[in-house]
Amino acid sequence: SVRLLVAVVRLVSFSFRWRCCACGQVREAGRCGCSVDAVAGSEARFEAWGMAIVDDGTGRAVLELNGLLVWPMLQASDSIVDGVAAAARAVGPLSLRCGEANHKECLSLGRGQWQCAPGASIGPEQRRALDAAMPRQECWQRRFVTTCRRVQMASTESRRELTNRQRVRVRGQDLDLEIVYGFPKLQALHLEAASPRMELERLLRGS
Repeated sequence: SVRLLVAVVRLVSFSFRWRCCACGQVREAGRCGCSVDAVAGSEARFEAWGMAIVDDGTGRAVLELNGLLVWPMLQASDSIVDGVAAAARAVGPLSLRCGEANHKECLSLGRGQWQCAPGASIGPEQRRALDAAMPRQECWQRRFVTTCRRVQMASTESRRELTNRQRVRVRGQDLDLEIVYGFPKLQALHLEAASPRMELERLLRGS
């Protein structure tokens, strides 16, 4: 694994869902193969996934985020996380493919539409919760410190977007990485917003 100071170029996609702990199926509006009414959080786990294009000053890469690491990237409060979890519980699995946004725009602009399971619909309350989770330019920190590793196997969400493998040099290390949109693909193991001290250390190193 390597530790990088990166800036987010753009957000790529996100998905949120509840998975039954008993049968392993993804729940749709609280229902799964083993129970039609079991919606208690203790009987299912909430799953979050996301991807973003990042730049560490030497090149760009796609950073994959799983579970709790999604929320530091979005800088979401506990109430926002609870709102998204409640929306996914009520509607079923939710996904979003973000659109392009230039450096002067809010990264949520052109993000496309939230997608849900066939036959389901996103109500006004759920849509407000999902919109609140997307960062706004004026209050969002783009720079992060991440400990990451090369991806050994593509996740289900990003598998269709992978093209080939490429050997790249990151901080003096040669890594064989999968490529998404022509960029190396990394999986985050840890993520936190960069502090002024981290920025100063980066400048002193000349990176």
